[in-house]
Amino acid sequence: MNFVKIIIISVLFISCSSAPKKEKVSQYVIPNHKVMTLKNGMEVILIQNSKLPLFELSLLIPAGTQNDSEKKQGLAYITGHLLKMGSLKRSAAEISESFELKGSDFSVGVFKDYAMMEGSSLSKYKTELFSDFIEVLTQPKFSLSEFNRFKKKLTAQNSKSLDDASQMASLAMNNILFKGSPYGLKNTGTVKSLRRIRQRDVRSFYNKFYTPEGSIMAIVGDFTEKDIQPYLDQLSASWKSKTEVKKVVFPKLNDGKRRVHLVHKPESKQTQIRFGHLGIARSNKDFIALRVANAILGQGFSSRLLTEVRVKRGLSYTVSSSFAARKEQGPFLINTFTRHDKVQETISTVLQTVETYLKSGVTDQELEVAKSYLIGTFPRALETSSNVATNIMLLKYFGVSLDYLKTYTLKVSEITKEDILRVANEYIHPENLQIVVLSDKNKVLEELKSFEDVKNYSHKEFN
Repeated sequence: MNFVKIIIISVLFISCSSAPKKEKVSQYVIPNHKVMTLKNGMEVILIQNSKLPLFELSLLIPAGTQNDSEKKQGLAYITGHLLKMGSLKRSAAEISESFELKGSDFSVGVFKDYAMMEGSSLSKYKTELFSDFIEVLTQPKFSLSEFNRFKKKLTAQNSKSLDDASQMASLAMNNILFKGSPYGLKNTGTVKSLRRIRQRDVRSFYNKFYTPEGSIMAIVGDFTEKDIQPYLDQLSASWKSKTEVKKVVFPKLNDGKRRVHLVHKPESKQTQIRFGHLGIARSNKDFIALRVANAILGQGFSSRLLTEVRVKRGLSYTVSSSFAARKEQGPFLINTFTRHDKVQETISTVLQTVETYLKSGVTDQELEVAKSYLIGTFPRALETSSNVATNIMLLKYFGVSLDYLKTYTLKVSEITKEDILRVANEYIHPENLQIVVLSDKNKVLEELKSFEDVKNYSHKEFN
């Protein structure tokens, strides 16, 4: 399963001259599935589907980068990726060969809130895949040689990222918005923090955060409970919590007044611009209304921002907005780029577009186009059992009722212009937007003269 098979999908509108006709919507029927809790505290979701000879395992573990310390940013990322690089029984090469011989896929991803392990194979290899999966999870070796090799590779990648202006602008915005918060840490660490991480830190992080309590496994495909029960029993017996995990403390953050943050990157060929302030948690009651509101503002070819910035003025090829909803409060963001001599006009256009949107609300056509697209694309996000399982896992983790899936299309269809105006004004605040301008400062200082509050940085400060 891919990591981003979730309902929070990117929206791409196709412009149309008239609003689509309203169609009757029906509730989504969640496929038959079973949920059980093992003796070790891990929750398991079973979705049987014998239409294709496939078998898939996914495991969500609350071991994301929010658990890092500021001095050892990147530790969660290193720990997750070292899982598949050798066990107490076999080397990294032997484990890789075992997956390849069966035509299996196996991957690990580490994100802000959680880590995700995923494996898939033909169903005739399901017992072998499950066995390998358990070995990798419960018996990692974290050898010194693999640790040193991966850390060296990650350090090189971080150094290379200094050349990626878009990535650096986004990192700067994240750091500025979440300064002092676990979400402000860099997933892959910084050059300095990686130097501080030792092999023993990885083992310690694993023992503390790779625990069955709070973890959710999804098993999907062509199998019977009898097939997998021995492996569930083995996992329950061999994987237990070693220490009590304390909940990560997120400090109360407040949006400051609007400010420009000029990040100097010498010889930049264009200027990257980011706007942002604090947004919402995934469990927010207005999540669906905000999806519709944000789609109209800054997602796709017919969005307000693209119309004003690209179509009418030709200031940028693309501009988009988003609410990155997380376990805790995530960011609201607007991303774009432009020529050095168009920085002031681009910033002013974005701000004016947002302010007009909040004052005037949306048209009937905009609302119906947005709702029609969101309802029309919903089935794609759930077209496979694998997608369904991933959505169920994430909803459970984020503390959202499964009714979200059942009633999604109905709730989208019921959103009104008044709803959009209310949530937009409640959650979008132009006066609090932090504005990151990443460029060669010598080429944009003149463009920023009209902004009173400008703070200067080097792009190296965020790596």
